[in-house]
Amino acid sequence: MDFDIVEIGGRDEENENTKQWFLIAMVYSDSSVRIYSFDPTRLQENFELLLEGTYGSPCLTQALTLNLGHELYLCTAGTDGRIAFWPLTAALQAKGITSIEAQLHRDTALTGTPPATPIQWTSRTQIHQNSIKSLTAIHLSKNETILATAGDDNALAFTRITASSNQDPAAPSCSTLLIPAAHAAAVTAVQYLGPVPSASTAPTLPQHRFATSGPDQRLKFWVLGVDVECAGTDGLEVAKAGNAYTSVADVACLDAFEGGDGGSEGLDKPEHYWVELERKKYCQICHIDRKKADA
Repeated sequence: MDFDIVEIGGRDEENENTKQWFLIAMVYSDSSVRIYSFDPTRLQENFELLLEGTYGSPCLTQALTLNLGHELYLCTAGTDGRIAFWPLTAALQAKGITSIEAQLHRDTALTGTPPATPIQWTSRTQIHQNSIKSLTAIHLSKNETILATAGDDNALAFTRITASSNQDPAAPSCSTLLIPAAHAAAVTAVQYLGPVPSASTAPTLPQHRFATSGPDQRLKFWVLGVDVECAGTDGLEVAKAGNAYTSVADVACLDAFEGGDGGSEGLDKPEHYWVELERKKYCQICHIDRKKADA
């Protein structure tokens, strides 16, 4: 079970001010999908069910909205190891929500609470052997996205998703680079850490940093090189950049942030990128424990 949130812009006709809504996509263990709008300015009935659908029988574990080409997708992942794409643009337009330069806007002239519009997935791709535990994405361009997924099969995968060349929103193309045995146990968490700073002025292959972890009590760091001139996995290169021990016995998730919140001198500089594993912080550059560093 998971959810994702997208901001929606609009205009309050009474006060002539810009309003802010939120689109909340939720996936459930019964394989259902529901998308709500949320209006924080209303005291009552501020949630409205807009769209709903059913994937099948697998439990859905992850949800992520993706702008790809001219289409807004909901990307879902589940216990079958597949990612599925749900085109949302047409269904949202029927609800008065349009996309302008990748920003969602709502027509406030539409009132009332009509019934939810049914949606369905239009394409899916097998990534892992079984459950997908975590996912994150980086946008390379308007038409291309890299999706990183962590699997119950101990694997880490990078899937290059490209908008269809024939403007068909139903089937974006997917090419997957799989790293089997990325951990000695299930990979339960993956987090994007930002681009790798270039040390030279000469043109180099753009590189991006990721962190993964799992019940094997290892915190691993990866560098993904992306050649935008080469299509599919031919343009992807992956290297392991670090492998650190963590005392967290059963890592369920992780998060990352730059800099710090005060502490040892020299540890809050921008070149330190702290990864948080359930209240424990590690620097992905130095592989040091923040608590030990502050001691």
